[in-house]
Amino acid sequence: MKKNTIIAILIILCVVSMAFGIYEKQRADAAEQRAIANETMAREAEQRALSARMMAEEQQRLAEINAREALRQSALAVEALKKQRR
Repeated sequence: MKKNTIIAILIILCVVSMAFGIYEKQRADAAEQRAIANETMAREAEQRALSARMMAEEQQRLAEINAREALRQSALAVEALKKQRR
């Protein structure tokens, strides 16, 4: 009787241990899926940030070109006014 009780307790312990192991594996798998999703989102955000930075640099370059052109045209306009007044 004592031997059967010990075996039953060990079987119950084994079943509970296996159930807990399965539960932990499912949690680990879910955590891994979330980590993969987060990593993918981080890469996409990094790519969007890089694109935005490149676009900002291009817009800054164009703004500088426009500013130089505006200064050039302003100088031409001033020269034209000086010639007109003479």
